[in-house]
Amino acid sequence: MKDYFISDPHFGHRLVSRLRGFDDPYKHDRYLYEQWMDKLPSNERIRLWMLGDLYCGKPPAEEKALRFIAQFRDDLLSRKNTDMWMEALLGNHDQAHPMKRNNLRSLRNFNRVFDSVQTVARYSLNGSLVMLHHFPYSGDYEPEKTMQFRLHDLGQTLIHGHTHSGEQISWSDKGTLQVNVGVEACPGFAPMSSEEVAKVIAEASRQKPKSPQKQ
Repeated sequence: MKDYFISDPHFGHRLVSRLRGFDDPYKHDRYLYEQWMDKLPSNERIRLWMLGDLYCGKPPAEEKALRFIAQFRDDLLSRKNTDMWMEALLGNHDQAHPMKRNNLRSLRNFNRVFDSVQTVARYSLNGSLVMLHHFPYSGDYEPEKTMQFRLHDLGQTLIHGHTHSGEQISWSDKGTLQVNVGVEACPGFAPMSSEEVAKVIAEASRQKPKSPQKQ
C-alpha cells in the first residue's frame, strides 16, 4: 500500500481560497480535486493521511467538506481503479478535535467517512519512526492557544501542517526536523508520497544547522 500525506485543504473556506489565488471556494476545491486526481496513481491501493483542517466553519461547512472528500474517494475508484484508505488526524479547525466543546457529534460524522480518526500517529518511514500531527512542535503563530494539544518535542522528526507556509522544512526550538505537508508546501497543491517526504527528510538532514556551542 502506498502512503500519501497532505494537510489543511480547507474545503469551502473563502478566506483560504483567496489567499491561494482563487476568487471562489468552489474553484479552489475543484482545483484541489483535479490536482489530487492527477497525482494519485491508477490501479493501486493507497492510504491518504489527512493531517487536519479539512474545512473551517459551522456544521454546514463540515457536512459539505466530508461529502466532498467522500465523493473524491468514490471518483478515484471509478476513474482510476484506485482504492483509497483515509486516515484523519484532526486539526484546530475541525470541530471533531478534542479542543472543541461539542466535538463528539462531529467525531461521529468524521468516523462515517474516514477509516480512522485521531490526533496523533507514529509512522515508519524507511525504517525510521516519525511523528504525524497537525501542529508543529514550535515556530508557528499563536502557539499558546493550542499548547495543551501539542506533542512534546523529544527529538523525533515531525510531519505536520497548520502553518500555511510554502516552506517544507523548519527546525523546532530544540533543533528537531519538522516537515510541512500543508497544501501550500506540497508541489501542485497535491498530496506528497512517502517517497517524496523521505527525500525531503534526507536532503534536510544533510543541511541541518549546527547547534550553538556551549560557552
